[in-house]
Amino acid sequence: MEWYNLFRPHILNRGAEYHQDGYVSVFNRTETRIEAEVKGTEDYHVEIELAGENVIHMTCDCPHAESGNNCKHMAAVLFRFEEELYNEDIAKEDKAEIEIKELTWKEQIAKRRENAMELVNKIPEEEVRNLLVGFVMEDASLRSQLELTYSEHFDAKQMLLLKDEIQDIVHSHSRRGYVDWYHASDFTSALSYFLQSKVTLLIERHYLEQAFELTNYVFHCIGNIDMDDSDGGSSYVADKCYECWKMIVEKSDESGKTKMKRWFESHQDGYVVDYIEEYLQEFLASEFPTEELIRETIKELDEIISKHSDSNDCVRLYSNHYGYENVIIKRIEYMRKLGCTEDEIMEYRSKHRHFFAIRELEIAEALNKQDYVRAKELLLESKEMDTAYQNQIQKYSKQLIEIYDVLGEKENYCAELLYQLENYYHLDLHYFLALKAEIGQEEQWEETVNRIIASNRNEHFVCEILNEEKRYREIMNIIEKNDNVYLLDKYESNIKKVLPESVIACYQRYIFDEVRRVSDRKGYHHIMQHLQKIHKCPGGKEVASKIAAQWRVEYKRRSAMMDELSKIGL
Repeated sequence: MEWYNLFRPHILNRGAEYHQDGYVSVFNRTETRIEAEVKGTEDYHVEIELAGENVIHMTCDCPHAESGNNCKHMAAVLFRFEEELYNEDIAKEDKAEIEIKELTWKEQIAKRRENAMELVNKIPEEEVRNLLVGFVMEDASLRSQLELTYSEHFDAKQMLLLKDEIQDIVHSHSRRGYVDWYHASDFTSALSYFLQSKVTLLIERHYLEQAFELTNYVFHCIGNIDMDDSDGGSSYVADKCYECWKMIVEKSDESGKTKMKRWFESHQDGYVVDYIEEYLQEFLASEFPTEELIRETIKELDEIISKHSDSNDCVRLYSNHYGYENVIIKRIEYMRKLGCTEDEIMEYRSKHRHFFAIRELEIAEALNKQDYVRAKELLLESKEMDTAYQNQIQKYSKQLIEIYDVLGEKENYCAELLYQLENYYHLDLHYFLALKAEIGQEEQWEETVNRIIASNRNEHFVCEILNEEKRYREIMNIIEKNDNVYLLDKYESNIKKVLPESVIACYQRYIFDEVRRVSDRKGYHHIMQHLQKIHKCPGGKEVASKIAAQWRVEYKRRSAMMDELSKIGL
């Protein structure tokens, strides 16, 4: 953008300050035009005509601009325009990055390759080759990546180079063998990237034994390094190793699987530190379960289940790789691994229906079949059975709301919505507005709203309801009771239209308390924003002017405060 030279330096600087201080209060933009309001002695209206990002014509109704000058208000709006263009570019990049992160990590690599290819295609071929030669000469990791991709064979030399690359990662992030907190994240990210790029490529090229050896090398490294692991980076790398092992098993023949199984069996004890060792135990149990191991695991699970037979909530066990797993569900999975028939599994499930995890399975199965009547029956039964577990009841209630809506059972739908609103914490008005859309009679709706408000202790949610219902006096009562200026800021634009005196009085109390406490420019700026709110309230100009006059006498030695006061034109 080349608009800076349209302004004298001191005007440009003042425009930048106005923008930074948030004086551009309204900003509307099309492809060819900007209309904005800028706070000053008064609110000034700025219009700017554009051709792309270039300025064609500008107007402002301030005295300085009416004399034919480009003013600070115009500059403030253009700084805002520049910031919005920047934010839009960042948003596009963020959106693209979010879209990539929603993919699996294997798909992420493919997408980033695609993006890189688009960039490379814009470069002339000879220049690309020259760039690549330079990169290969300087970057051993890139050289090994190219060798892995294009070499016809994978030999011992390449394996040694890749292991050296892992050791380089260790040495570059550690000091005397210790990885501190400041380097831990980069260290674990580098190891994870090595697995995602080099090892994954080996798996794709079917160098499975070499991929397995390198994965184990990384696992041994992360499992024995002395590191500040406050952020859990070692588990992140171990998870990536686990995923590589799974890919290798899926591509291996029976001989390869047998070798892997023997390796896991022989490295259960002492290969890595204790808590990382559990990954080896979990993988062996998950991918290579023997009948003896399965029966032993089922026996252990049964002991846990029996201890919780009087409860509807079966305990969860923590797995390093899979997180928390419900014991009763895990037991059923092991029954399948043992070769139990579906009839045997269903019989087991039937005997343990008092556990809500089993009934949640039944509900999910009914919903998958779109058998909403059966799902409704199960949810109502579960609400009766699990009254001691409020989180479960709320979950069932939410599912019932959706089912009643699908089945067209309006009375039950409204009753369940009301139950949710009266009994549980909510952050938004989603269920409230859904209920409002169903209840047409004004008198009945007012009674319903009063019930919801009376049962709700979340004052922020109550204020949202009151604002939706335009009951501003009640919002003001809550604000005044708690002297909550933050709530007033949120609803001030509506409340001041009907209760300007109350708004002025609340803000007045607040800024007089703040001015005695604050001693820095940021604090003064915050106070002046609220003084300006008083000024804009109906009947507030005189009050704001008197406060400003009082402060100019009382705090005349506070230069930063006087400067902020001058900026709002009071």
